[in-house]
Amino acid sequence: MPEEGRETGGDKSLLARSNIGIVVVVVVVAVVVAVVEEEVAVVLIVVVAAVVVLVVGVVIVVVVYHYYYFFVYFIIIIINNIIIIVFYYYK
Repeated sequence: MPEEGRETGGDKSLLARSNIGIVVVVVVVAVVVAVVEEEVAVVLIVVVAAVVVLVVGVVIVVVVYHYYYFFVYFIIIIINNIIIIVFYYYK
C-alpha cells in the first residue's frame, strides 16, 4: 500500500506537468488550424475531441504502465492526434 501511494503521488505531479504541455499543444494546433481554415466551430470540435483522447490516453498509460513509460506513449498520442487533424483537413 505505501508503494502504491508513493507511485500515485509521483504520477500526480507528472500529470500536472503534462497537462500544461497538453494545453500548449492543443492551443497551438487550434490557433494554426483556425487561422488557416477559418472554420472555428469545426476546429473547436476537433480540439475538444483531441483533448478527450489525450486525457483518456494519459490516464490509461499512467495506470497501466506507470510513469516511466509515460513520455513515450504521450508523444505517440500527440502525433496520432496531429495526423488525424491533418488528414481531416487535407484528405
